[in-house]
Amino acid sequence: MRTRLCDLVGIEAPIVLAPMGGAVTPTLAAAVSDAGALGMLPLSWTSPDEIATVVEETRRLTERPFGVNLGLAWDQRERLESALTAGVRVVSFFWGDASDLIQGARDAGAIVLVTVGTAEEGRAGLPLVPTSSWLRDGKQAATSGEPSRPSPSSLEWSTPSRRFPLSRQAESRMAEVSRLCSPWAQ
Repeated sequence: MRTRLCDLVGIEAPIVLAPMGGAVTPTLAAAVSDAGALGMLPLSWTSPDEIATVVEETRRLTERPFGVNLGLAWDQRERLESALTAGVRVVSFFWGDASDLIQGARDAGAIVLVTVGTAEEGRAGLPLVPTSSWLRDGKQAATSGEPSRPSPSSLEWSTPSRRFPLSRQAESRMAEVSRLCSPWAQ
């Protein structure tokens, strides 16, 4: 299934690795990228001085596209600058207002994604916005710290005017990654 996301970032399947801090390593991100999806490195807690090393390690493991993710519950300007200087070309933000960071990332040549929990949050003028369908009491479970067990088929990508449900092949790949990496795996 080809989508705008695939064309935008150069991947085969419209799947993005959840950048789970502490769980995702350069090895896992590279493996996801090599499988045709978009590997994402969680850099929210990585020292800005270590970011170039993490990015280079991932680059040694894959020639495929990968990106980085920054949580915006605190200032990420220094980490973003370090990632862009290291040559990262896909940046995603979550848990906050990314409006002060988007243009700088774009000016540096990066493709910017913002994960949102509501339609209102998604109206930031971005070309493609990942949406979370893993809701509890109207909020993303991840932002409230409450665990939830999402279904791979609940994932979708959207633009302001169009939604892209995952294909059966993409659902199958996502289910396999979930089975291998999920804290709920049996």
